Amino acid sequence: MQGLHDIRPPVMVGMDPFWIRAAWIAGAICLLGLVLWILLKKIWKKKQNSQEKLSLGQPLHDPLVSAMEALDDLEKNVSPGTDAKNLYFALGDIMKTYIGKTYNTGAREMTTQELAAGLKSVSMERRLAAQVIRFQEECDPFRYAPEHTDMSHEIAKDISQARSLIQAMEKDRFSRLAATRPIEDETPMPVPLPLPGETL
Repeated sequence: MQGLHDIRPPVMVGMDPFWIRAAWIAGAICLLGLVLWILLKKIWKKKQNSQEKLSLGQPLHDPLVSAMEALDDLEKNVSPGTDAKNLYFALGDIMKTYIGKTYNTGAREMTTQELAAGLKSVSMERRLAAQVIRFQEECDPFRYAPEHTDMSHEIAKDISQARSLIQAMEKDRFSRLAATRPIEDETPMPVPLPLPGETL
């Protein structure tokens, strides 16, 4: 038969699939590099901000500052006739919030009995932990006292005692931190700002 020819293979029109795949891979690498660059920039900025705080002499341990400010505010609200129930609930919350943030526990949601068990597993001097629990146990009855009970003279002393216990926990934490540093580490330990009523 005349007029018949071999069928030619189809001719690809457009971009070569190899270059399409290469473009996709290059785009993915660029995107991954951009994400990595953003993450590294955030980490570097966070580290720089923390170093600036240290150089400016800002408090090294925010839970301590927060607790002291909360105790100061609570003390300002103490006056004859102030309801003991709310004051002692607030005092307990301040103590447990400090413990929870400092020792990374759920102390704020714990009862006194649960807190006593929880403190056995944290790095705190045993006698100090016992003092903290005894303080909480002594405050518990006032938290559940009848409303409108005037305990302003008692809570003023208890606020002072809570402040002393929190300062003692902070000192204990720093002494344990210093004790766990490697001997060959000659980097100077950060010096905390003086606690209220103290001087360096």
